[in-house]
Amino acid sequence: MKPAQPRIAPEQRARLAQKGRLLYHKACGDGRTSCAESFALHHMRRGEPEVALDLIAFLTAEAEALRAHDPTERLAMTEDLAARIRQDLNSEAS
Repeated sequence: MKPAQPRIAPEQRARLAQKGRLLYHKACGDGRTSCAESFALHHMRRGEPEVALDLIAFLTAEAEALRAHDPTERLAMTEDLAARIRQDLNSEAS
């Protein structure tokens, strides 16, 4: 069995990962999470789950950092966002 071929070129994947991080930070500043979540959902629908996985990896690292220091109280929102995206990924896989 051959390994699955990447669906997105590494350069484009890195660019999309950066865009997801920017959307997360923009959304947090406004008190909304819909931008980053919509971004992940859009790429899942396009058959690019790795974009959502990259965003989840970032959110997991962000939540870990926020556990140590969270002056703007973003931890709960970050964990909720990651959980919703994970749930959407699991639903798409079913």
